[in-house]
Amino acid sequence: MNRKLRLLSSVLCTALYLQGVSSSSTCQDGWTGYNNVCYLFITHMKASWNEAIQFCQTQNSRLAEIEDAREDNFIRQHLLDYGKQEDFWVGGTDVITEGDWIWVLSQTPIIYYSHWALYEPNNLGGSENCLEISYGHHYFWNDDSCSRAEFFICEQPSGSGPVVG
Repeated sequence: MNRKLRLLSSVLCTALYLQGVSSSSTCQDGWTGYNNVCYLFITHMKASWNEAIQFCQTQNSRLAEIEDAREDNFIRQHLLDYGKQEDFWVGGTDVITEGDWIWVLSQTPIIYYSHWALYEPNNLGGSENCLEISYGHHYFWNDDSCSRAEFFICEQPSGSGPVVG
């Protein structure tokens, strides 16, 4: 009986592992899969926040919208592993109403989860309306001027684009 239980446990663990692999393997080449979402970390060019939105749209995606701590930790760890000392745009803004942060494309208020750096957002100089993951704040969130040229992160549901490879 013990042997059957161990075998069943092994089969279930393998099935769960393969399910996770298959969800990430449906991402296009160059994209990184996590939890049925594919991420494209743009590190070959910098863009303003609006240009980043437009670029992501050409990739059938949007600027990343971070929904919970697990997703945030995945992105932070990826950036730490990447090792570049840079800031990255994601899809948050308070440009419509100062202090009311939303994910721009889904129009979801950023009230259920956020990971702002200490004393952020602060709208320094009265013109910081776009959300970045800031290297200077240990990859916590920061508000910055939308016109700054930065790297950025696009996301799309896994299986959204043609699978290459």
